[in-house]
Amino acid sequence: MYAGLSEARVNVLAPQEGIYLASRALLSPGDHVVVTVPHYQSLSEVARSIGCELSPWRPDSVSTSSGHQYYFDPAKLQGLLRPGQTKLVVTNFPHNPTGALPTPEDFEGMVESCRSAGAHLLVDEMYRGLEHAGSPQLPAVCEVYEHGVSLSGLSKTVGLPGLRIGWLASQDPALMARVAQLKDYTTICPAAPSEVLGLIALRAQPALLARSRAIVASGLAAARDMVGAHANLLEWAEPRAGTFAFVRLRGDIQSEAYCEALRRRSQLMLMPGALFDFEHEEDSSDLATHAADYAQRVRLTFGQRQTRARLLQWVEDLQQAGVCKV
Repeated sequence: MYAGLSEARVNVLAPQEGIYLASRALLSPGDHVVVTVPHYQSLSEVARSIGCELSPWRPDSVSTSSGHQYYFDPAKLQGLLRPGQTKLVVTNFPHNPTGALPTPEDFEGMVESCRSAGAHLLVDEMYRGLEHAGSPQLPAVCEVYEHGVSLSGLSKTVGLPGLRIGWLASQDPALMARVAQLKDYTTICPAAPSEVLGLIALRAQPALLARSRAIVASGLAAARDMVGAHANLLEWAEPRAGTFAFVRLRGDIQSEAYCEALRRRSQLMLMPGALFDFEHEEDSSDLATHAADYAQRVRLTFGQRQTRARLLQWVEDLQQAGVCKV
């Protein structure tokens, strides 16, 4: 599965379980952790529950030849690290919800920064393999860093979330031994039917991945057309990978109220941007700025065959109600 890793360096588990076990195996109260934000909540909240100090690593929005894109600056990571004190850096690449993806050169710099600081690097790679045209795939962190930890699974890239099958992989023998010990107090082992079906899926992975990529490419094109046609109401930084985009609602509107109204009017569901943030020890002015921005954003997903039809429903609602919470 991973070059140079034996079976002993891979533990099959539920993806959410992997976040929990890796955090418990690596962290103690008072440890310092850097985490990409906005993010999937448990990537920070398990560390918080342990009593760790958290530092958010937020993306910039930069101008490129193809428009605005989100960008995680390796220099910002370098500035957040505390050599000898930072125990763990947690990232999510391809990034959910922005669709940001570092270049291979930037990713190599991130790995070197973690190595220099003595920190483990946990990368949520659940969407690895769903890069968009022109975006290169990053290497699995477990292959390129001796203290790298890869979290992956079958729920996203091959579209089999019902199996609840994923895995942690790392070259670090002490970490993987501790994960195995802790797992005795969670699931112990995956369900046998899920393991069998997961093995079948892995053997058919090329075909399943091609199917997923075709669905994502079609959905991305539909989302691009829809957002472009309603630039007076919506704004986005086009994602480079994954099945989602972080779209801003133009005007004085809070996304939570809008999403609830949209659900009632059209039976469509969008995720309010505020749900991806977390409280932390950040400068209050910066926190207020980010909170205000996220409060106007929604996560738009486009990883289903029905994406174009769902977007047409949204267009009908926009034409009738605009970006309105009523």
